[in-house]
Amino acid sequence: MNVFLKNKLYRVITISDCLSVIGDSIFYLALIAYASKIDNSILAVSIVSVSEAIPPFFSVYTGYLVDRTNNKAMADILTNILRFIIYLLIAVILYFYNGIIAIGIISVLNILSDLMGSYSDNLRFPIIYSIIPDEDMEESFSFSNITYYTFSFGAKVFGGTVLLLLGSDFITFSLLNSITFLVAGLMMLHIFSDLKLKIANYEDNTIDNNEVIDNTEDETIFKSLLNLMNNKKLVRVVFPVAFVNSLVACLLPLMYIYMNNPLIVTHLPYETIISLLGAISVIGIIIGNWVATRYFKSFSLYKILIFLLITLGFISILLIFEANLYFLLVTVFLVFGLEGILSPKFSLYLMENQNYESLGISSGAINTLLAIGVPVKIFLVLTTANILGLLYSELLLILFIGIYIFLVMELGKKYAD
Repeated sequence: MNVFLKNKLYRVITISDCLSVIGDSIFYLALIAYASKIDNSILAVSIVSVSEAIPPFFSVYTGYLVDRTNNKAMADILTNILRFIIYLLIAVILYFYNGIIAIGIISVLNILSDLMGSYSDNLRFPIIYSIIPDEDMEESFSFSNITYYTFSFGAKVFGGTVLLLLGSDFITFSLLNSITFLVAGLMMLHIFSDLKLKIANYEDNTIDNNEVIDNTEDETIFKSLLNLMNNKKLVRVVFPVAFVNSLVACLLPLMYIYMNNPLIVTHLPYETIISLLGAISVIGIIIGNWVATRYFKSFSLYKILIFLLITLGFISILLIFEANLYFLLVTVFLVFGLEGILSPKFSLYLMENQNYESLGISSGAINTLLAIGVPVKIFLVLTTANILGLLYSELLLILFIGIYIFLVMELGKKYAD
C-alpha cells in the first residue's frame, strides 16, 4: 500500500489497470449472457469460449512486440483507446445484427481486444521496472495482484447487477464498457510526459551501466526465445511454476464434479457451493498476496511450491475419502493462499534474473506456457473422471503431485533462488 500512496506514476497506472480489468470482466459476463439467450445458444457459447481461449496462446508474440516497442508509454495509451473503439463498434454491431452472426463478429473483435490486452499486460513488466525502486518491487507486484483479483471479482458481481438493471440491454452495456477503456487511456495520457521521461532516464542509466537496449527489428522472435531458454536461472524456476499452476487449475473443475455427486451430502444448494468455491479461491489469492511481502520474504520459491503441492495432495486425499465440505473449503483457501504468496515472489524473480529488453517476451512466454499447460492438465484429469470415474482422476492428480514434489525438491537442493 505504501508504494501505491507514495509513487504517483504507479498509482495512476494501477487505477488505469483496474478500469481495464473491470472492462474485461464485465464484458465477458455480458457476452456469455447474450450468447445464452439466442437461438442455437450452445454453438454461440462455444464460439465465445473459444474466442476467450485463443489470445493467451499469442502472449509470447505480444511480449516480443513489447520488447521491440520504443515508446512504451504511448503504446499503453493507444491500446486503451483502440479497445475503446472496438467496444463502440460492438455496440454498433449489436444495433444492426443479432443472433449467431452478431456473436461471430463480436467474438473476432473480442479476440483483437484481448490481444491488445495481452500486449498491455506484457508492457507492465518493463514499465514497472522503470518506475519502481528495487526495494519496493515485490510490494508493487503484491499490491497489483490484490487490486487485480479484487476488481475482477467485484466486476463480475457488479456486472451481473448492472446487466439486470439494464434489462439485458447489451448495446447500452457495451457502450458503458467502452467508457472504462476510454477513462483508462485518458488517465495514462495524463501521466504520459512524466512516464516517458522516467522510462527514458532508466534506459539511459541502463546503457551507462553497459547494458545495451536494442529495440531494432533484426532480432527475430525465435532468437529472442532462444536467448530466454539459455537463461538457466529463469528456466529452472519458470517450468516448475508453470507445471504446478497447471495442477492447481485442475482443482476447481474437479471440485465442481465432486460436489455434483448425489452421494455427497451437503446442506447447501449446488449453485451456492460453486459460488463459495470461486469466492474462497479469490479471497485466498488476495490474502496470500497481502501476507507474501510481510511474512514470507525469506521463503524460497521452491519451498512455497512444495508447500503448495503438499496442500494440493492433501485435498486430493480428502476428496477420495469424501471429507466434510467446510474442511475442504478451508484447504481450498490454503491452496489459493499459497498461490497468492507465490505470485509476487515469482514476478520479482523474473524481474531480477533477466535483462530489461527481454521482459516483454519473458512475460509472454510464461503466459503462453500456462495457456498450453493448463488445458492439457485439465483435459487429462477431467477425461479420466468421465471415462474411468472420479476416483481415478483423483489418483492421477496425486500421481502428478508426487512426481512434481520429487522434482521440485531436487531442484531446491541443487539451486538457491
